[in-house]
Amino acid sequence: MLQHHSNRLHFLRKHARSIAALSAGFLLIVVVLVLALASPVQATAPAAPAAPTPPPCTDGIQGYVLNELHLPLSGWTVEAYPKGNPAAKMTTTTNGEGYFEFSPLTAGDWVVNLVPETGWVPVPPTQMTVEVTVGAGAACAQVFFKMQQATPTPTATWTPGPPATRLRGYVYELTCDGMVPVANVTLNAWRSDAPDALDSVVKTVMTDGGGFYNFYLPTTPPPYYHIIVEPPPGLEAYQATSLEGVVVDVDHIRINAPGYMVYEDNIFILRDPNLKCGTDTPTPTPTETPTPTNTP
Repeated sequence: MLQHHSNRLHFLRKHARSIAALSAGFLLIVVVLVLALASPVQATAPAAPAAPTPPPCTDGIQGYVLNELHLPLSGWTVEAYPKGNPAAKMTTTTNGEGYFEFSPLTAGDWVVNLVPETGWVPVPPTQMTVEVTVGAGAACAQVFFKMQQATPTPTATWTPGPPATRLRGYVYELTCDGMVPVANVTLNAWRSDAPDALDSVVKTVMTDGGGFYNFYLPTTPPPYYHIIVEPPPGLEAYQATSLEGVVVDVDHIRINAPGYMVYEDNIFILRDPNLKCGTDTPTPTPTETPTPTNTP
């Protein structure tokens, strides 16, 4: 009996480290399992809805008005008129899917304008010019307007400062996927005494990462200010819009009789001159007519 007890103590002393290591390993496994069960399950955010596919349409213009989540905005007013002839304006409203359509139309350039609802701002502008082709089943030109609800501006404490004129806006690039802001684009503010003249540059600025630019002009306003964009290499001016100014050209907006005020939403749209979206239809190669051989 004493010999058996002595053998047992000898065995425990010999294998004490191995037993301790096994016990520690078992305890670590238990702790890991407890922590894993206690950790919250991370939910996967739902994917944004895909852009809608327009129904078949020919000889006109079709499109959608969506919010920032690509959900339809119904009951919104959309206008269209031939470029240079706003008196021929047509009006329609979006349906429950945010869809609108103008068809049939005459061929040429048409201006499409979305009338924003109160409390909404565009991403990007609410006016575009598209080319309409007709005949031989020509597909409708497609226009997508994207809107987002405006964030309420907190009431700020007004601190008087020196009087100044502020000219602000954005520069976008038209791509096959929509409008994207363009950074580091140069713009010049000119002054003039006559509407069709450019007397001198008063300030030069560049757009920030969001395509935004701002001219702060504390000098006495001239009869006219002009904003002119300089497209970077590889891009050309395509369109300009302004709420309070006059669009002189696609790269030129004029402010008549400016005061010490803020003139917002002076927007320029650039594009790659070689931009082509979709699949181009190859031009057929004419087959030469063989010269007939005279039979004697």
